[in-house]
Parts: sequence; C-alpha cells; structure tokens
Amino acid sequence: PLDGPIRALVRLDKIDVRALLGPLEIVHARGGELSGQLQLTGSLRAPLLDGRLRLHDVSGVIADLGQPFEHVTGEIVIDHNRFVLQPTTVRDLAGKARVSGRLQLTSLQTWQAELSAHVADFPVRRSGAVLANVTANATLHAKVTPARTELTLSLRRARIELSDIDLAGVQTLASNPEIVWTDARGRSEREKTAVDTGSFVLQIDASEPFWMRRTDFSAQLRAHLRLEIDGDNPPSVSGEVDIERGFVELLGQQFDIERGKIDFAGGHAIEPVLELRASRRVPSGTKVSLEATGPLHHPVLAFFVDDASVTAADAMAALTGTRTGNDATLQSQVGSVATGIAAGLLTLGARRELGDWVPVLAIDQSGGATSVRAGADARRLIPGFLRKLVVDAYVEGILSERQSSSGTPTSDSQAASQTGAAVLIELRFPRSLVGQAQYGPGQRWSTDLTWEP
Repeated sequence: PLDGPIRALVRLDKIDVRALLGPLEIVHARGGELSGQLQLTGSLRAPLLDGRLRLHDVSGVIADLGQPFEHVTGEIVIDHNRFVLQPTTVRDLAGKARVSGRLQLTSLQTWQAELSAHVADFPVRRSGAVLANVTANATLHAKVTPARTELTLSLRRARIELSDIDLAGVQTLASNPEIVWTDARGRSEREKTAVDTGSFVLQIDASEPFWMRRTDFSAQLRAHLRLEIDGDNPPSVSGEVDIERGFVELLGQQFDIERGKIDFAGGHAIEPVLELRASRRVPSGTKVSLEATGPLHHPVLAFFVDDASVTAADAMAALTGTRTGNDATLQSQVGSVATGIAAGLLTLGARRELGDWVPVLAIDQSGGATSVRAGADARRLIPGFLRKLVVDAYVEGILSERQSSSGTPTSDSQAASQTGAAVLIELRFPRSLVGQAQYGPGQRWSTDLTWEP
C-alpha cells in the first residue's frame, strides 16, 4: 500500500563510486570510495531518508562541461530528507574550492538548496577547455519544481581572470541540423526539450566591485544580470554591467577607462548596448580620448584630443606621431573587449591555464620614448604569516629609453642619462587599502596608500 509503513536499511563499506555512478550520464567517476549508512522509513507516498555518507578521494568529470574534480573527501549527513554537505574541498589543476551546503528534498523533482563556496583560482570550463580562473566567495540559492528552476548566484570579493580561448567554432551535436538524437519512444531531442523542460531563471548578483582581467584589458565591475529560458524559447538576458575603472589596450596603446556600461534590455534577441569612454595622456601632455557607443559587436567610435572632437586620423597622430590607423581594426578591438567582459560574466570565464606566473608584457612607443613593462601576480610569494595582513601582491619592472627629436638615438653619454629602469610593487590589504611603492627611473621614488572601496 502506498500509505503503509516501510523500513529499509543499507550499509555501504568502501564501495567503488565508479560502480554506483556508472548509470548516470551527468557524471563520469574515475575513482574513489563511498561508505556509510542509509535508512528509509515512512511510506511509499511520503518516504523519509536518514543516514550518513562519506566520500573518500573521489575523482571524476562533469560530462557536459568537461569539468573535472579531484580528490574529494567529505561527508553528507541526511536527516528526514534534509541533506547537509559538511565543508569539503574540491580541486581542479592548481585551483580549489571549499564548499558546504544543504538541500531540502520534497520529492525527486521538487527541492530547495543553498551552496556556499570559497573558490581560489578555480578553473571554469567548457568542453574541457579552461575559459576562466575564478577567485570568489560565492553563494548559490536554488529552488526547483517540475515547472520552474530558479537560481541566484551571489559573488563577493571576486576576481575573474579570462583566458584568450575562443570556442565559437565548437558546435554541440544537439544543435547540429544534420544530426538528431531520439529516445526509445522516437522523440527527438528538440521534442523532448519542449515537453520536459520548464522555465529556467539565473540571477547574478555581483553588486560588490570585482576585477575582471584579460591580456588586453583589466576592469573593475559591478553587475546585476538575469538570464531566463522559458521552455523551448531562446534565452533572454536583462540587466547591466557598470565598468567603474581600469585600462584597455587598443592598437598597442594603453587607455585608462573613465566610465563604461553594458546594458542588456531583455527579449529573445540578445543585443547588449555599450557605452565606454577611455583616455590616454601622451608624454607631451595631450589627452586623447575615445568614446564607443551602440551595439556591443559593432560600436560607433568618436575621438577627442583635449576634449575637442577630431577624426580618427588626428587622434592617431596625437598618439603616435603618424596619421596611420585602421578605424575598423580599432572598432573590432573595442567590440572584443566589451564582448569579453559580457561573456566572462555570463559564463564566469577566466584566465590562462598556466596561471599567474605568466607575466603581463607590454611595449609602449609614443612621443619619442619607448618603454617595456613586465608585471606578474606575486601573491604566492607572500609569506604565510603575512597572509592575513597582505591579501594580494603585484610586481612590475619598467625599462624606458627616450630618443632625440630627430628619431635617432642620442650619443652614448646622453643615451645613458635618458635610459632608466624602475620597479613597482603593489600590495593589497584588508578593508580595500592598497599600498604602492615605485623606485626609478633614476633616483626617484614614491609611495602611496589609497583606499579603493
């Protein structure tokens, strides 16, 4: 009888997880053991599950993402259909995540959950390729019913390092017009999606400023985004991304971001709109500014020299001393940066697989001067006993040389006096305090302590 009492007890002793997870398509286990005890009471109509499960050195891959997880050891406590994940460490390459959470199970199709995680340089993947490394305190709230799935992701103290990988050429079989999967009843994948899938909502709350970096830009952002999929309809994205400050590299020149915003208006045609103003002050003191407005992939550009409107050729002349420059190339680079920011947020993508030891290298030529800057993240050099005082570190070396007005190097004695090296060290402290010290070129030195909330 569906309402009659039931009782079952299962004891597990070092069961190979590959045998248990073998029938599941979503996870491919590579090793590890599961031990514990499960007790089922109540009735078939309203079952109650209690027990405790222990994972030991479990490794595997989340199939659809190609996202591996390594050496997971933890415990799940079950109390009357309430699952509690004790603090557990998950690793992937050099990154790791410390996660804990709870899940209240009403039925197999209706449940609520909350997952908290502190992630450090954790790779986010698509098709196995690393899109990003993410460092953040993250909280995920989930509410799932047969008709609707609602997720809210909150990010605090976040940093996203974007990779330069472009997966636009990778096509899934599900969207291939010449290949259609069918189930045992002959329904196609598209038909199953229309029948079985309810609405899906993901909200991203990143109201606390965070940094997103790629090789050609570094920007401090705030974001509120909402991604919604209703049945078989195309997705809709609404919300905005505020670009508060940072820099962007365009045509080999580094511009400081003064302000920026990316707006998503919603609707099934995802057409975000960009507003961006960036400027660069050349050695002569002239300020060259760029404004980009309009569709993200094809923005309209406007140029200014000392806030006076000029042509692209005049702006390039003020920057480099020549009137060469391709407006279409510049437009493409601006669009690439904006797309990288937007896509990075929507996929939580990040940086190179080689990690922070790969230095950032920039060569700048303007106003008769050449400078080479090489910087690297140095937080791994912070001694353990200082980690609570110094939360991040960056070191940069600068080598510069000035040429004569004729464009040829000066004499050896003059060249020596006009060639200099400098070193810059930036330390980040708790409560948004940033200390910066620079020595050189020459005998010059400076120190700064700023508050950057």
